[in-house]
Amino acid sequence: FQSPNVILIKGDGNLYWGGAIATGMKVAFDELNSSAVIWLNDDSEFEPKDILAVMQAHQIKPKNIIGSNLVARNLNKIPIYNVADHVGDNLYTVSHLNGNCTLIPRIVYERLGNIDANRFPHFADSPYIEKAVYLGFKCLVTKNSEIGIHYDIVRHLPIFLQMLVFRRNYYQFLKVQLFRITSKWFIPYRWNYTLNKFGWKSFIFFPGIFIRDFIPVFLLVPMRIIPFKSREKLVLWIASSMLRLSTIKLQELERE
Repeated sequence: FQSPNVILIKGDGNLYWGGAIATGMKVAFDELNSSAVIWLNDDSEFEPKDILAVMQAHQIKPKNIIGSNLVARNLNKIPIYNVADHVGDNLYTVSHLNGNCTLIPRIVYERLGNIDANRFPHFADSPYIEKAVYLGFKCLVTKNSEIGIHYDIVRHLPIFLQMLVFRRNYYQFLKVQLFRITSKWFIPYRWNYTLNKFGWKSFIFFPGIFIRDFIPVFLLVPMRIIPFKSREKLVLWIASSMLRLSTIKLQELERE
């Protein structure tokens, strides 16, 4: 593939999300002198007008982080973060954004530096955005940009509920969650995330956070004797309540 308007950066297959985004940001800001970059996940569905809307919002608010209205294309296009409840201006402030379609202005990069891919090889969006917010940058969402994503319901549930619908054995579940880089509970990631958020207080908070997350996992192990289909139905019912999906039948909920 060749185009005068596109620069392809070749990775080594081991960059993960954080490493890939950090590589792209370095080229965009340090070599191309870009005024902003847009994080865009590979499963995002959009039209050119959606990206244009984010860029237009950047022109209005050049010092802010700009996000999009995310909708779950596998769940009848429900808004993921209930942004449809917002009434008012097109641009509105939110407390947090993720990496699905988010514009990072140069001023944020100059203040924070690049993503630390060594500490956050995966799920690097949250710690970066949280640090930016801590330093005083605002996160805004534009309703003019709608990005469709596949919302993995189970992955966003508390870990003890994920354990109930994990098809393989319990020990394999712990291995996957605690020692796989692409897991949110990968131990080095959880430690670095806590350290990034709380600083030296992490030495106090981290053991408590770890216990809070995993005690229910151990306590609910006996529930795995319940047939899988029954456990799955229970978990999806809880998920539907959490996501306010009362109008969607449970059998329509998709999992990767």
